Amino acid sequence: MPQIPVAPKRAVLLSAVLMAGIGGGLGLAILMLQFDRSFHSIEDLRDIGLPVVGGISMLGITVPMRRRVFSAASFAMAVLLLWAVYGGLIYRLLQTPGAA
Repeated sequence: MPQIPVAPKRAVLLSAVLMAGIGGGLGLAILMLQFDRSFHSIEDLRDIGLPVVGGISMLGITVPMRRRVFSAASFAMAVLLLWAVYGGLIYRLLQTPGAA
């Protein structure tokens, strides 16, 4: 009867799951951008040959600085939380004798 686990190597497995999750998220975002069929400018409409009479300016609809800072801070906190959980799991794994 072995005293230590033979497989899988848990530290490698945790790292692989983290990288697969991050890669899957990035892949999904890129895939969604590829299937986006909306028009973002007048030039996009002109490129496909549609007649364009005019456009609507979006100068009055600027996103407030407070909202942009909150959005960036929320993303940064989510990333830090992800790495903190990963670090905690690796730390706990390394503290358990024979589990790494």
